[in-house]
Amino acid sequence: MPITARDPSIIYRELKMLKKFMTNLLNSSGAHSEDKHISFKSHLCRSVSLAVLGGVLSFSAALADETKFNIKSQSLRDALLEFSAQADMVVVVPEDIGPSEAARALYGVMDADEGLKLLLKDTGLYYTRGKRGQFNISKDPSYDFQAVSFTTEADYEENFTVSEDDERADEVEGFALEEIVVTASRRATNLQDTAMSLNVLTGEHLEERGVLALSDIISTVPGVSLTISEPGRTGVLIRGISTSSFATSGRATTSTYLDDFPLGGGTQFRTPDIRLVDVSRVEVIKGPQGTLYGQSAMGGVIRYITNQPNMEELSGGISSRLSHTDRGDINWGVQGHINVPLSDTVAIRVVAYDYNDDGFIDSHSGLGNNLNTANTTGVRAALKWDVNDNITFDSLYLNQRLTKGKEQNITSAFTPTPYPGVPTDVTLPNLSELTTQFGAAPWVIDYEMVNFKLDVDLGEFSVTAMGAKKWLDSDVTLEIVEQLSIFEGSIPFFQVDKTEAETFELRAVSDRAEGELLDWIAGFYYESTDNQVHLGASYIGPDILWLGFLPLSQSDSNLSNARTFSKSNEKAFYGELGFNFTDKLRLSAGYRWSNIEIENGTLVADGTFQIVTGQAALVGRENDLIADQKVSTYRVNLEYRPIDDVMVYAQAASGYRPGGANAPSFLDPDGSTYVSDTLWNYEVGARTTWLDGRLTANLTLFRIDWSGIQLTGVDPKSFAPGTFNVGKARINGLELESQYRINENLSVGFNAGYTDPILTEDYSIGSTLVAEAGDRLPGSTKWTYAVFADFQYPVSADLDLAIHATHRYVGDREQILGASVFIQDAPHPSYNITDVRMSLSHANGIEVSLFADNLFNNIARTAARRTGGVFDTFWITRPRTIGINVGYNF
Repeated sequence: MPITARDPSIIYRELKMLKKFMTNLLNSSGAHSEDKHISFKSHLCRSVSLAVLGGVLSFSAALADETKFNIKSQSLRDALLEFSAQADMVVVVPEDIGPSEAARALYGVMDADEGLKLLLKDTGLYYTRGKRGQFNISKDPSYDFQAVSFTTEADYEENFTVSEDDERADEVEGFALEEIVVTASRRATNLQDTAMSLNVLTGEHLEERGVLALSDIISTVPGVSLTISEPGRTGVLIRGISTSSFATSGRATTSTYLDDFPLGGGTQFRTPDIRLVDVSRVEVIKGPQGTLYGQSAMGGVIRYITNQPNMEELSGGISSRLSHTDRGDINWGVQGHINVPLSDTVAIRVVAYDYNDDGFIDSHSGLGNNLNTANTTGVRAALKWDVNDNITFDSLYLNQRLTKGKEQNITSAFTPTPYPGVPTDVTLPNLSELTTQFGAAPWVIDYEMVNFKLDVDLGEFSVTAMGAKKWLDSDVTLEIVEQLSIFEGSIPFFQVDKTEAETFELRAVSDRAEGELLDWIAGFYYESTDNQVHLGASYIGPDILWLGFLPLSQSDSNLSNARTFSKSNEKAFYGELGFNFTDKLRLSAGYRWSNIEIENGTLVADGTFQIVTGQAALVGRENDLIADQKVSTYRVNLEYRPIDDVMVYAQAASGYRPGGANAPSFLDPDGSTYVSDTLWNYEVGARTTWLDGRLTANLTLFRIDWSGIQLTGVDPKSFAPGTFNVGKARINGLELESQYRINENLSVGFNAGYTDPILTEDYSIGSTLVAEAGDRLPGSTKWTYAVFADFQYPVSADLDLAIHATHRYVGDREQILGASVFIQDAPHPSYNITDVRMSLSHANGIEVSLFADNLFNNIARTAARRTGGVFDTFWITRPRTIGINVGYNF
């Protein structure tokens, strides 16, 4: 099994600390041996100490076993440094091995001796084992070195040596930025060596900042915007591909994955807002990814990569937090995870969490306070089985349930007015008061997934088979009385969704062997989604004659009652071929062919609204509407490495969003379809590393041409609402990402993004001009930036202090094309949010943190909607939240 790479000097220091700890423990356990009880205690301490020592020695022996090496062809110096990290072994290198000497690539599973022997083959170098187990490299096999380890290239170049008894031995530690390994390209690669627009939020980064939801951090990624942010619903846009600041029309343009499995699916499958507990990293891949991922996303892909079960040791952690939100009350939560090796080849990892957030929005009408409560509970269980050296089986179960009192929005306020009157005192939602006109409107969202993954290594290539089953049940309650221009009484509306989805993917990936001209990826993807929706509403209020002809009375409990269904399936073949002309120049080309079928229909329609509109007559139609589309997408990528730490690339890729069908209506009994909208994404980028790995700076420039945009509107012929293909757009932008490790205690980072999405042709509904060429698309902001600072300092030998700060700026955003139906003070204003966190961690595994999220209490509007002609709703960010977190890891 591969061993996680660690700094050799750190391992040496930890072994010395362990030796000191065991010596003290054994000495202390022998004191007062004349006391029988204490003598028993001393024997127990010795036994426990020996057991711990035995476990450590067993683990050390395991380190000496086989390791999976993945070292590309490079300079011999760099190859030996990488070998040291991957083998978790100290490698002592003489200074006369220069950077110009080359080493062959090293791939495969083998023990450290065999690996080093292959790495040094034909180099004229030899190695011996030192007294402490280190590898000593020399041109004379009889020569032995003083113990030395190089942790950075600067150390190597200066021939920095430390003797075993040198009191500075504990201080040998480089402070380069951590190398991040990603799998976005379907191969394990270093982030800085990956030729795509990719940002990574590491699990350590998330944990240090106490991030539990994507909405808490995603806006720090350049080129990414939030359209709406609240528990259970997070709208993410990448590179401005949107036609609304409230929600994306049609199917989402961003796909979200848990490891290798899409969380959403189909046209009705809402992507769940999964809590980020015990995750390894979050990968944000920008631009169309049709050739690399089975489920196409025209804007990009977000991947939650979980920590995998491992067979090495029993480990785990638990933490709890207590906090207070401005204008609200007390929030609390607890989470935990445990990794249990069941044998040398089988392990399980279980995660559980329960978070209760109090509300901060009150009813303007006296119908309750702190209405927007949210309770999130979840469990995730993963199994890993190494069947043999070449076959691995993984399975995962996930369940998350969210219950909340109402949406995280505030509304206009007014004095109830008898129908058909309109209130004259309607006010805009007030960001200083945080109130709503109505009372509670509960939501319950229950998401469940089970998946499996089988990896088979066939030597020249590997094959992966993956399958998943997903269930999403949601029960949403809304108050819609004002949407009907009624400003007295109540119309509680409910929507119950039950969705099932199945996915299967078969993928083959060739081994990218050194010196091979070609490598390839090929795959098949299948997805099937079955969705049923129950819509209902009742009227509570005085008798009225709505619209002058429809009587509504207190007894009308069946104002609306409809059940509809939607089925979709997608079959796709995709592949990518890579040409490795040299070790510096590579060209890859990919293709995807997809076939999408969508079917809609009506099962029940016997409410008052359904009878009046004619939808009741559509129940049981023999020929339900079917949309059948075939789409091809392409990708070409050229990457070049002029020097070791600089890579430049250029890419052109197309993407699509599946079309669908608009439900039949009385005025349009045949319904209508809308086809896939498509785009081409062109980008050039550079990934660079400087100062011996202490500074990284990456830049991407892009242009997107978008056509056949899916937009929600009203059919000018039938007056029926639906989704239609209209218009073209052009999006230009740039993305900058940088990190700098100033010294061993302080790191800083700066990200910035610029996006300029505009229409390139007029958009009209019938004869009415809605938007003109040159108008800015809504949803995304032109400018965003984020600044990070991380400070860590050892207060004592056992106690570390850490301070983490994040500041992000989000520029103003247009609301929607056709802004006349929304509030008049568009666009959404820009805003700044600052989060800080300070923690003390002890060597015994206990950590205590104090945090302040949204430190300066800047409450921002993230989305808006106008209904009834005068009534406005604002979705907002969470106010300042201050709290404490206590955790323990073992």
